[in-house]
Amino acid sequence: DAFYLVPRITAPGYLDVILDICKKEQITGVFSLIDPELSMLAKERDRFLAVGTTPIISDYDLVETCFDKFRMYELLQKMQIPTGKCYVEKEAFYQAVERGEISYPVFVKPVKGSASIHINKVNSAKEIEVLFDLYDDLMIQEFMGGQEYGADVYIDMISGKCTDIFIKKKIKMRAGETDKSVSVRDEKLFELIRKFAEDCGFRGMIDIDIFDCNKEIEGIMLCSDGLTNMLSFESIEKVLTDDELSCEGKVSKLIRKANNRGGNDNISVAYLDMKGVDKYDSKGSKD
Repeated sequence: DAFYLVPRITAPGYLDVILDICKKEQITGVFSLIDPELSMLAKERDRFLAVGTTPIISDYDLVETCFDKFRMYELLQKMQIPTGKCYVEKEAFYQAVERGEISYPVFVKPVKGSASIHINKVNSAKEIEVLFDLYDDLMIQEFMGGQEYGADVYIDMISGKCTDIFIKKKIKMRAGETDKSVSVRDEKLFELIRKFAEDCGFRGMIDIDIFDCNKEIEGIMLCSDGLTNMLSFESIEKVLTDDELSCEGKVSKLIRKANNRGGNDNISVAYLDMKGVDKYDSKGSKD
């Protein structure tokens, strides 16, 4: 084994240094684990082949599509693969909200980006306006609250056939990376991934994020704006999904939290627990 200290990927001459190492060490295959380098490997494929090194990467146009979240959204739509709605124009999103096609919360993120940089979960148009003023090239993406899975997919470089798939159920995430997960086996999902990878023409190794959004309704809540004016949707959801609380306990905790935040209006909450077929309603007001 050997190691080399090389310039940053953005530095002039970076590619020449990598090619010299490949030639010197007689490297027959090269791949990268960082997103920004993938396009370079695909674009300079012929230069690597000239020194006897095969880039383990898909075609350049396909790599660029993967790095552009909106282009990938358009590809998935064309292939009729269910995916979260995406918008690059704020007005198109606002109009979709008015038509009832999408609702808050949503994610605002860079069209091209990685490592969860500048990604924000937002609950209002005001937040969207602030983020679009702060950063360029943002998009709005439908929030998908189901279970997230990650799939490591391996495709033969010559035949284009999928050879292996490893699926993990994500438990803990950090900066866009999976910290904790458990492996799962799902033959139907295996087949969907295989067909997608082969139909697109991928080569080498790819990583796919999948959300299972077909969840049963766990509960229904009706409330006055005395609650929603004091608590964010995320705070309310956290209480309602607390399995250690009874139906009555969830309602009581929501009212208490709203009052602690300075609730100055009538707070009415009714909650139907679809799992336990239990219901509870209550009213609270600021003392």
